[in-house]
Amino acid sequence: DAQESRGLGDVYKRQGPDRIAEGRAELDALTRAMGELPARQRVILLAVRLEGLPQNDIAEQLGVSLRTVERELRNAHEYCARRTRKLLSP
Repeated sequence: DAQESRGLGDVYKRQGPDRIAEGRAELDALTRAMGELPARQRVILLAVRLEGLPQNDIAEQLGVSLRTVERELRNAHEYCARRTRKLLSP
């Protein structure tokens, strides 16, 4: 609603244009890194972090072990962190 939008605008004003640009660059780099992940890692990462699904449920839906989900999630996190740092470095 309008009040929520004003609240977000106030956050952006307090952060300033440089911080907003930096945040957008970080988001773009993370999005690119996530797009480079193998499909199963990307599905698991999005299911856990975006949808908030329990890892047990994801394992069952994908027909893999919980250990596989944990490993793939860890690998996805590590790759995204490394790749995002590299994309953002001058």
